[in-house]
Amino acid sequence: MKLPTSISLFCALALVSAQPTNKEQKNVILSISDGLGLPGLTMSREYVRNLETNGNFLNYTYQLPLDDDMVGSLRTSSANTYITDSAAAGTAMATGKKTLNNALGVDVDGNAIGSVLEAAKLAGMHTALVTNSYVSDATPGAFNVHSQSRDDYWFIAEQILGFRGALGIPAADIVIGGGYCPFIPKSAEGSCRPDDRDLLQEAQEKGWTVARTIEELNEADSAPLIGVFDEKAMNYTLDLSEDEPSLMQMAEKALEILIKLSNEDGKGFFIMVEEGIIDYAGHDNDPVAHVSSTLNHMNVHVRIKELLKQINGETLVVATSDHDTGQLGLGTSLPTDAELGEYQWKPEVLANAKHSGDYISKRLRELTEITSDVIIDAFKQYSGIEDPTEEEIKRVLDAEGSSSGLSDAFNIAVSNRARVGWTTRAHTAADVPVYCYGSKYCDQFKGSIENTELPQLIEDYLKLDINNVSEMIKDFNTNATEILGRDTNDRDVNHQ
Repeated sequence: MKLPTSISLFCALALVSAQPTNKEQKNVILSISDGLGLPGLTMSREYVRNLETNGNFLNYTYQLPLDDDMVGSLRTSSANTYITDSAAAGTAMATGKKTLNNALGVDVDGNAIGSVLEAAKLAGMHTALVTNSYVSDATPGAFNVHSQSRDDYWFIAEQILGFRGALGIPAADIVIGGGYCPFIPKSAEGSCRPDDRDLLQEAQEKGWTVARTIEELNEADSAPLIGVFDEKAMNYTLDLSEDEPSLMQMAEKALEILIKLSNEDGKGFFIMVEEGIIDYAGHDNDPVAHVSSTLNHMNVHVRIKELLKQINGETLVVATSDHDTGQLGLGTSLPTDAELGEYQWKPEVLANAKHSGDYISKRLRELTEITSDVIIDAFKQYSGIEDPTEEEIKRVLDAEGSSSGLSDAFNIAVSNRARVGWTTRAHTAADVPVYCYGSKYCDQFKGSIENTELPQLIEDYLKLDINNVSEMIKDFNTNATEILGRDTNDRDVNHQ
């Protein structure tokens, strides 16, 4: 597996003044790694350590870029279950209120409630949301939309652009990520809209810069900006094509514009950056994609730390997860092990892999026939497994072209060989780590905190008023089905 790098991709950032002009200005960068728990962090750390030391167990000095910044942990339950989904978790982390699973930016009764991003917007700050999941997904959506169901993507998309927003204006000045399906007409390929509105065209007519390609993203230099790439969520980091921007590229572009705007007018900014597809790797039980995505998340922070000196005033950076997914274990014993309880896990197995199980599944489904020879070659070429067993080959054959079955077959083979076990394909109730740097205010995040405390602490730091936003938007209709007059949950979009 190719290790992600932290090379800067936007030369324009070098042109931004590095000299603070407003020392009173405060900014917040909130980074959310969807589905990342402590076991996943350990797996990624030991993966890199194994590579850098050639398996020398006595050399244990390597640390992940955020290890020194860990200050505490986050408790993740929702209002109706110990195990949250991303909508309830995102809502808690954005608004300071617990809600029901599947609900987005609303309280337990379905009433719209304000978020820290909306409060920042009304306070005159510049705001942005960046994700490599889809921009209408639960985590980014929790910060700037209000819907009783996270599945009403058309409704969420209209709110993102301010066409049907609770504030009457777009809450986020910059929105970049995957998922163009709810923004394009129903008649267009890949659409998940119930009508033929072209929201991107409408946005452009209202002054938005619209980016659908890397070239258009690179050229963008002002807000409001909407960038959407891929029909749904973007591909795993190690599977990205040259036509797809990475999370690093998207985050840098948003920060480039935010820094420029803030340096010009002295107003602070709030940005939420989500590494959204670690969660997908957890659901897929794919250790290769999990490590790649986790290291991608870490390298975004390497770049953020480089940029802090270019940002006016003080910037508080908080990083955490909304929940754990998969609850992986390192050191799973197999029936074939010589001795039950043999202590081992093998990160070198992951280093040999070049692509995720999802990528391999897509390549195989492009073929007219999947034979044993084809499978053996796929194991060698993509998973780095030179000697697939009869059982591993049979598992692929038995999948009979099923997308999930094929990816599972390769993920199981890699997991077993690396001795990585998985408790579940779903979320868990485990606490997740909290990191903080850039300000002495980080002391406030120490210890074990509820997910609802996160936005409250940011609200206090920026001197915002989320309750005031909630009062302003309390009459906003959050029921998309009622608005449309029919059931809108008629198209599958993979999420958890």
